[in-house]
Amino acid sequence: MLNLLGERTHLAGATISSARFAITVVPECAGPEFTQFFCALVLAFPSRPLWRIAGIIAGASLLPLLNLLRIMSLYFIGVHFPGAFESMHERIWATILIGATLVLSFFWIKWAAPTPAIKSDAVAA
Repeated sequence: MLNLLGERTHLAGATISSARFAITVVPECAGPEFTQFFCALVLAFPSRPLWRIAGIIAGASLLPLLNLLRIMSLYFIGVHFPGAFESMHERIWATILIGATLVLSFFWIKWAAPTPAIKSDAVAA
């Protein structure tokens, strides 16, 4: 993706590097725990099986895409604002990923929650 944006990056193992900056994506920062948390929530929540599948597909697509955006933005921050890199990496993006996981979870629960049957107090005559 960075190369498509004009950056001449190279990948060596888990390190993305260019003449301007290098970033290494370690397993602790790869972000799978957010997707795992969301998928566990979807599987544990009482809903229709097809809605669970839809939730897992949504979470397994959106959260890794957000993490890809995080990695790309951290690369550009490292190139243009190296003094902000640590704060963006450890505080801002961590908060964004946690918040996005929670928001996605709340939206999915609201969408997939069984609707209660409406009871009528009226008596048929």
